[in-house]
Amino acid sequence: LVCVGPALSLGAILRPLQAHRGMAAAALSGNQALANQRAVAEKEITAAFAQARTIIPVSAAPVVKLLDEAEADWASLAKSLKDPAFPMEENYNRHTRLVGTTLKALETCIDHYGLSLDPEGSSYFLIIAAFNDLPKLTESIGRLRATGTAILGIKPATTEERVSIASLLERTRDETERSRGVIQKAIAAQGLKRDKLETASLAAVDATKNNYSNDAGSNSQLFFNISSRQIRHLHLYLSLYIDEWKMSRLTDPDKHNFT
Repeated sequence: LVCVGPALSLGAILRPLQAHRGMAAAALSGNQALANQRAVAEKEITAAFAQARTIIPVSAAPVVKLLDEAEADWASLAKSLKDPAFPMEENYNRHTRLVGTTLKALETCIDHYGLSLDPEGSSYFLIIAAFNDLPKLTESIGRLRATGTAILGIKPATTEERVSIASLLERTRDETERSRGVIQKAIAAQGLKRDKLETASLAAVDATKNNYSNDAGSNSQLFFNISSRQIRHLHLYLSLYIDEWKMSRLTDPDKHNFT
């Protein structure tokens, strides 16, 4: 468990860094509201790097080396963004390289502490999902958001740019399914929190799809799970999932209550 603190501290860098990429693109296109938010995110990222320094021990040399590289790149990028004429494409590319270095540091962290070699199936798959697949999924969403923000901030999208967004969207769908698949493997490995994992996984997948799909909508959902071992040598498990449920439709004969 000694790895959890260092891994979480790297994750705390990733989240605001990915959001900052899109905010910076908007600020460079003249959006003052997001320019103010970008300044706040910049301070949060700098503080996250400082916090990671206090948590990751110097004995984790491979992780510290990548942290040094990422922090130096961040300081350089933050300085460059003070120029309002900083190229939009350069902003995207440097942010993306920086996120890549941080993701590599996270992967190196779980390797260094041996978490990626966990012999227990249920915990192994959860570790891979939490510290490998899901961070990559958030990066796919972040790239999609930043690309869209940059395009909409300056002009209507060209055909080439639309193709690029479609490619990023497909990658995000693939990452979503891959992450869901790894969590399903953890559930199949008979983890102790099977029912909670299933519920959380379904909710997370739906929230992710709402982020990148106009067709998904903002769903109201119900999850109901029963797990019983009352009969010796027999485990009964039932999961009920209701999508698009709404109280106001229950008394309306012209509307479907469940879809």
